[in-house]
Amino acid sequence: PTMLLPLPTSISSCLPTIRWPLGPSSPPMYYKPIESLHNRRGAAANSPSSSSPIDAIVSDVPKAISSLTAPSATLDQKQHALISVGLILLGHGYADDCHDIVTPLSWSDDTHFGYGPSVYSTASPSVVSAASYAHSLVHRREAFNSGEYGMTGYSNANYWSSASNRSRGADTIPYGDMRRAVLAASKGNSAAEAWCQERIVEEGKEDDTYWESRALHELAAQVSRPRGGNEGADVAAAELKLFAETACELELKVLLKHCLKGAGYECEECVTGGEQT
Repeated sequence: PTMLLPLPTSISSCLPTIRWPLGPSSPPMYYKPIESLHNRRGAAANSPSSSSPIDAIVSDVPKAISSLTAPSATLDQKQHALISVGLILLGHGYADDCHDIVTPLSWSDDTHFGYGPSVYSTASPSVVSAASYAHSLVHRREAFNSGEYGMTGYSNANYWSSASNRSRGADTIPYGDMRRAVLAASKGNSAAEAWCQERIVEEGKEDDTYWESRALHELAAQVSRPRGGNEGADVAAAELKLFAETACELELKVLLKHCLKGAGYECEECVTGGEQT
């Protein structure tokens, strides 16, 4: 087997702060190139001298991508490195930046915001599937906002989940790892356990690797809507919302670990056995 490289500190230091907050509102997407997003945020927001490790990546995305691209890297490894950086950005709320990165790997046409021209037709099946999956997560983060083609983020997320599921490399996506991580996270939370039983175990029938990202899009939307009710219902809803946030975070981290491995890197800081390490 190929020896995997240790992650650069500039990358590994960003992993503990990956989060997926859910709520009735979320920042809209702007569909602008990374350089335009950089200018929009202003000098202060783009300064790498900030105390947060993610700021160094946001301020210089090409440098971050380069840090994950070994001199001997194959094209496939370079493209997995691209998706990896995109997922790290997405896990810190930078949906537009991730969208710019994964669009040329998952969409057949060039776009005004894409990080380079489309390479969809020449990328490997595993790259296209992972980029399409990441693309679905971008639009989940867009949430209730109206974006491309007048679609809400959640509607567009469903489109890209379907695209990833239908893609030629779908069998390379670590669905079983996602399933195990999320099932483990539900333990001790009755509302979460009930959701997992219905949407993962029963829907998957005898398939112990069954996972469906569209079910988690639906749950994320459900728990993000304002709701009124009695105190008991509010407690259950809060517990389910906390689980949904954790599940979204774990799903992203499992996909990130998969992409980092595809780029040639070990990711012990990602997800192992349903636990964050």
